[in-house]
Amino acid sequence: MSTPDDMNIVRAFQQAESILRANPEFAAALEKAKAENLSAEVVARLLLSRLDEGTMTALMQFSNALDTVAVNQPAPPLVVQHPSGRTALNPVVEAALAERVSLDGDAPEFRFGPLPEGSTPAVPVKTTSRNPVQVGLMLERASQEVAREYQAALTRHAEHAALLLDQAEKEGQNLALVRQTIEALVPTGVKGYAAGALPALREVAPPTTGELARLSPSEERRMVWKVVGTTQGRRSLAPVFEQALAEKFPNIEFGGSPKKGATEVSWTVQAFGADDLDPKFALVENGMGVFASALDALEGKPYRACVQPVNNLSSRIFGWTLYVWNKEE
Repeated sequence: MSTPDDMNIVRAFQQAESILRANPEFAAALEKAKAENLSAEVVARLLLSRLDEGTMTALMQFSNALDTVAVNQPAPPLVVQHPSGRTALNPVVEAALAERVSLDGDAPEFRFGPLPEGSTPAVPVKTTSRNPVQVGLMLERASQEVAREYQAALTRHAEHAALLLDQAEKEGQNLALVRQTIEALVPTGVKGYAAGALPALREVAPPTTGELARLSPSEERRMVWKVVGTTQGRRSLAPVFEQALAEKFPNIEFGGSPKKGATEVSWTVQAFGADDLDPKFALVENGMGVFASALDALEGKPYRACVQPVNNLSSRIFGWTLYVWNKEE
């Protein structure tokens, strides 16, 4: 039996279909993207170039309506069971993870095996820098460091595996069983970057003034994208906001997880790729201004606060949210 929420979702998609049918150029752009296997960033730009202002407004209204409906829906189950009785990862969850990995390079907390071939470690950094270009370079450096450590661990494992197999063959052991044991012991991460766990903030040397000066404008934008467009980049800047706000508001305690019912103030940007970001834009300072204005309005009560990332991947809206709550309530 259909529920009112089910009917709302159906009506929302019927609305979207009518919008698209009225704009054949949009459908043609989608077919081009599918045929040429274009990246998400290129697809977004291609679609935006085909839409007139009226259609853009209609689709944004549809998106907002669908978001409103979806808020009241239960979270999708992590796994589903097929008629055969076998269980598998929910395709909806799988698609969300694939989107996350396409932006971040890896999602170690959701991975239980080795780092897939072609993936890059997604490593947050411990920093106090408010310069997103500098933080972006630190993120890249941290990823490269973990990649080297992981490759070294794989090399050591391969060397040990060769010795074990050689010994097992000499002793007449079951080689198939030995190979299974060896495969089960393949490294899945390194210290601070383990499969099945949230990666730890990594300390890396900040780039020098000379290194920053040698970056081209496109490289600067790419560094800012690493901070804004990746999960671990946003995680890295959250403590920077907290530290800066703590210096400005010494009577407010910062850190921890938000309390249920906390007041929320968000500062976000929408970006589909590096070209959407200006490296000269004062990212942290502008966010600080929004958060400071909210804290200035508080009465003289004992408050706690924290800053956490905004990870709205589907709409490419990224940023940070300030949570504030009264410690006495």
